[in-house]
Amino acid sequence: NLYARDAGLDTDYYLNVHMPLVARLLGPNILLSWTLWKLPDDSPFSYEAAVTWVSLEAREMALKTEAGQQCKDDVLKFVKKPALVMLRQELGSGLARDVVDQRDA
Repeated sequence: NLYARDAGLDTDYYLNVHMPLVARLLGPNILLSWTLWKLPDDSPFSYEAAVTWVSLEAREMALKTEAGQQCKDDVLKFVKKPALVMLRQELGSGLARDVVDQRDA
């Protein structure tokens, strides 16, 4: 999720209230992790929030529940303008040390 500079994101609320609320309401069978990054001053966006879900299908189903609605309603408490939501699916990942270790083997 990308937050525009004029979105007025309350990072304290997002990190200390909203995401713990989402984690409690949806649980670890739906929500795996979240990260908030501050972007460079010359970026059109001020923050990027990454939320990792068990699956996109699990996310969609969870957001249709009463708990999911509570999560969506809470968004209005920490931002003036909605984020640009970018759903992503991981295709692969790696660790640099693993590549280096293989080369040396």
